[in-house]
Amino acid sequence: MEFYKNNTFYKEVLVVLTIEQLNFILIVKLEKKSSKIEFKEEGVYMEDGKPKKITIREVANLSGVAIGTVSHVMNGTAAISELTSQKVWDAVEELQYTPNYIAQLLRKKHSKIIGCLVPELNNPFYSGILSIFIECAATEGYKVLLLDYQNNSKKELEELQQMVDQKVDAVVLFHGFDDVEMLKKLKEQIPVILIGREEPLLQIPSIRFENKDVMEQLIRQLHCMGYQKIAFLTESLQFQDLKDRYHCFLEAMYHCGHHHPEKYLLELNTTTKNTFETSYQFCKNLLISHLKKDLPEAFITSSDMVAIGAMHAIQQAGYQIPDDFGIVGCENLSMCSYISPTLTTIEQNKLDLGVQAWNMVLHALNNEQTPPVVLQSKLIFRESC
Repeated sequence: MEFYKNNTFYKEVLVVLTIEQLNFILIVKLEKKSSKIEFKEEGVYMEDGKPKKITIREVANLSGVAIGTVSHVMNGTAAISELTSQKVWDAVEELQYTPNYIAQLLRKKHSKIIGCLVPELNNPFYSGILSIFIECAATEGYKVLLLDYQNNSKKELEELQQMVDQKVDAVVLFHGFDDVEMLKKLKEQIPVILIGREEPLLQIPSIRFENKDVMEQLIRQLHCMGYQKIAFLTESLQFQDLKDRYHCFLEAMYHCGHHHPEKYLLELNTTTKNTFETSYQFCKNLLISHLKKDLPEAFITSSDMVAIGAMHAIQQAGYQIPDDFGIVGCENLSMCSYISPTLTTIEQNKLDLGVQAWNMVLHALNNEQTPPVVLQSKLIFRESC
């Protein structure tokens, strides 16, 4: 997987850009104030080391060929004889020449790189989608620049700007919030695809999952199983898709005779910790501070990771699932079939989403308009309720 990672939780910045067959890697220790990097036309310069400027002209002179021939040999863009190619590669090895691919990218009209921005990379739901997306991109000769914004609106804007600076050909944004002004500017420069939300006024292509029918079906089924007090345990409702799912939850609860279903909203703060840990701590505190009779009988969660965190807290407190509490996840991660008890969940097809996202990117790159895509969800009942 080709990726760019800028992780503020570690005391170093790791930049990896894979172009053709070359990995270009820079590591900068942030605690060393004297370390700075400047990108110039030929080579990389650092304050704490002498620059070594080996240019393509020197490679051409040593191998006895034209500069254009060296470029064709290294990039595989023309048929060059085996003898000439060997001379070029011998010169490259002897001089230890490293092309300045960053400068090359800046000069190109198309980078053949697609940017993907997700809320959190450690969530297996996104990695499942992105593995499909990256595979599709590779078949068309594209690389993927992958960033995460850690459920933080400020960081989201910073990473979107980072993608513009990296000259990506298009941006695929998963969820996002407080970013409408940025999206207005961004769509004027490059194609943008939205995943998990719609912005009709901006006329940006989008893909999301259907929530209304599946939530209605779920609530009615839980009632048939005997669950009456049903809570909605969710990550931040700043995400449009989760807000829509919550509204569908309220509507379905009203239809089943509940007069104040909003009192069972449990919203997590996922801006500082990973989703599993946040859910576990939240439910642990909830179980400690309330008697069982005052708690919901079932929890519909916004993701499988939230559900699994809740299950761990419930079991650790000595309760049984589903005898004491029912749990429903969302996404249908592969692990849902292997935990105990196995997890009932709302399936969101990662393969379908990955393929649809790539197809939408191709349409956008060709300046073709595409209507919003709504993918179907379905219930997978297992042992947790």
